[in-house]
Amino acid sequence: MAKKNSAPGVLYRFTRLTEILGTKKIKDVSRQDIIAALDTIAEGRKEGRTAKQLAGEVLTLAKRLWRFAKAREWVPVSCVEELSRRDFDSRPKKRDVTLRLDELAVILRALNNPLQCKADPVTIAALKLLILTGQRETEVTNAQWAELDLGAGVWVLPAERTKLRRAHLVHLAPEAIAIVESLKPLTGKGLYVFESPNKAGQPIYGRSVNNALATLFKRNQLPNVTRCRVHDFRRTLITRLPDLGFEPFLGHKIANHILSGVFAHYNHNTYEQQREKALKAWARRLETLAAVSKVRHLHYAA
Repeated sequence: MAKKNSAPGVLYRFTRLTEILGTKKIKDVSRQDIIAALDTIAEGRKEGRTAKQLAGEVLTLAKRLWRFAKAREWVPVSCVEELSRRDFDSRPKKRDVTLRLDELAVILRALNNPLQCKADPVTIAALKLLILTGQRETEVTNAQWAELDLGAGVWVLPAERTKLRRAHLVHLAPEAIAIVESLKPLTGKGLYVFESPNKAGQPIYGRSVNNALATLFKRNQLPNVTRCRVHDFRRTLITRLPDLGFEPFLGHKIANHILSGVFAHYNHNTYEQQREKALKAWARRLETLAAVSKVRHLHYAA
């Protein structure tokens, strides 16, 4: 299934709703119609497997649609505004998986071993950069050569490509630069750093990196590593940077999070030098651990 915030993902979720509502005009849809539709979606299409999470995502989109309709005076009131995901037991499940540094090192070692990892070189490079930079999945997979200044060791993410619509500067450690440099013979003449080996002119599909990681687990190539997804690399960087002696907030700065409270209101320092130092130390430590055949890391509790 397409990611929920992508155009195909939004279309899929609206289609599931309209399949049930039929040809009713939006002004004629009642709250009971929406409730019945969401209950049907939550039941799922496969026996023994519910789709409560999907029902919640459809409700979120429906609320946006009805707010738009109300603003345009197509409907006098929104029939879905008072409904919540809790009503359908479909609140998002928060992941809390955090890896140890030695586990990340094992993953990097597997990615470097063609006998263990059968993925294509572009996908492997994207996975490595996700580990070393802590950026979001599609921010990495859709990276463009024009965003990178390898001589200066920086990657400038434009606002339109970030979740919070804020331009973001990512410092590239020497290890990360080497990964990107290795792709120049493969994708250097195109627009995208991680151009798909199957579809010319397009970046690799966002889910391909997650699929490659999942395949390593399925093939039992990571037997002593906590089962994880690509987004868990991001949480791990934020959690483990203090183990290397850096202030906890730096991980959030690197991740382009908006800090909360008084700190965010009064402190507008971007901490670029500290962020650069932190990412270089992060990459250096992981590469050092990955180069050792057997690693053990004593870490502070998350």
